[in-house]
Amino acid sequence: MLGTVVGSLLGEGVRARLIARHRARLRARGEVRRWALAHFTDAPDWREMRGVIAEGHGRLTWKPSLWARASAFTLIPPGRWHVGVVDLAGAHVIGVRERRSAAHGDRTIIEVAGVAGISYFLIEPAEAALVASMLRGHP
Repeated sequence: MLGTVVGSLLGEGVRARLIARHRARLRARGEVRRWALAHFTDAPDWREMRGVIAEGHGRLTWKPSLWARASAFTLIPPGRWHVGVVDLAGAHVIGVRERRSAAHGDRTIIEVAGVAGISYFLIEPAEAALVASMLRGHP
């Protein structure tokens, strides 16, 4: 039990330092990548696609993971959901809320407008403030 408590505390400290380092990189206009699940407006409620929100070289994009790209061609009819890079330059955060789930883990929902096809992103709660600031354009 002591090992679990110590490991949890160490993990929180490492995550806090990592997020602080990413914030500093954003301020210095460096490249930052964070995992995010994207929900497309024409997809069913349960369908979220794993990818990366990346900011760097003056661009903010969401890029699907390799598995999302591969499964989009085999499991999903072509043209129904996006499988390519989505430009997030015009993204506006319209809401942030928590979604608790024992099966899939707690996530923060960041609802966006101004992005063609994407209605919201699911982020780990510890990284929600960082990703929201990336989407708002303020480090």
